[in-house]
Amino acid sequence: NLVTLLRLAQFFDMPRAHAFAIEQFDSLENRSPFLQVQLGFAHRVEDWVRTGFRRVVKDVPMDEITVEDADRLGGQGMLAVASAKVGLMEYRNHLAYDWPEPVFSVTCSTEIGCRLAWKRLWWHEFAKVLLHPDYNFTPREVLQHLERVDVTSMCDACKLLTLEAVKNREGLDGEEEILASSLGLLISGGVWLL
Repeated sequence: NLVTLLRLAQFFDMPRAHAFAIEQFDSLENRSPFLQVQLGFAHRVEDWVRTGFRRVVKDVPMDEITVEDADRLGGQGMLAVASAKVGLMEYRNHLAYDWPEPVFSVTCSTEIGCRLAWKRLWWHEFAKVLLHPDYNFTPREVLQHLERVDVTSMCDACKLLTLEAVKNREGLDGEEEILASSLGLLISGGVWLL
């Protein structure tokens, strides 16, 4: 059992056995992110704590977290997960509903058409994908999708300029800040798992 090997390797200070157990655990498919966080704390594998926490926050809906899963994280861990999920939801709502104005090319002759097309594109392709509960795309990934969408009623120059302006807009990487902050909350309370 890998957990036993981890415990013995840590107890007897056997770095090669410890590294082997970590490598074997990493190669397992369908490993529980909750177990990964718990074992990460118990055996001081920081990468497990980080990746397990990310998977819990991004991939596991709150209503699917079992009592056993919550017990593995403890109260502080569940607080960190809930904080991250609420923070991500608020952040995504803000991004989706705060649509940026289009940037018009000097060669554009249909500004009104481009404005309406951009508004439709933003709502139907960016906001809906970003807010959809089954999709886990980051805002930057959704923007990459927008680049590939053919918008017949918006001239290519305006679309290119507008997407470039949105990419350079502050706040597109807010998810990482939210996850880091919540992970800090988890790590600061992680002593209960040791």
